[in-house]
Amino acid sequence: MRDHLHVGPTPAEEECANIAEPRGDVANRAECIAYRHALERFYGEPPNEARFGIKSQLHEFGSYREVVIYYNPDDELEAAYAFNVEAGLGTWAEAGMRAPFTIINGLVVGPIETDPSELVVGEVNHAAL
Repeated sequence: MRDHLHVGPTPAEEECANIAEPRGDVANRAECIAYRHALERFYGEPPNEARFGIKSQLHEFGSYREVVIYYNPDDELEAAYAFNVEAGLGTWAEAGMRAPFTIINGLVVGPIETDPSELVVGEVNHAAL
């Protein structure tokens, strides 16, 4: 049996894309891909058959995506990892990364980076635990 927990589209203290704005859909996809990468950098690879995914939900302005962790609740290692990861991150910096785009006054400005490896700027900061 598989289950999943929602982790969110970005670290908790970071602004996320507004899907109602013109580039919101592309930005939401990019931030989820980047956040999944950040979570793996910070927490390590999921054990056994646990895995990160991106789940889409319908919203009045389109599809809103967020990162989820899929796990087997009967597997103690997978369940422990999933419940630990559910806490997410506070900032991109905790994973040694920068945001995939800049938000000013609620709008995405400048380029949207879609390759999460291009967002790595430093080391993982496990002091945040």
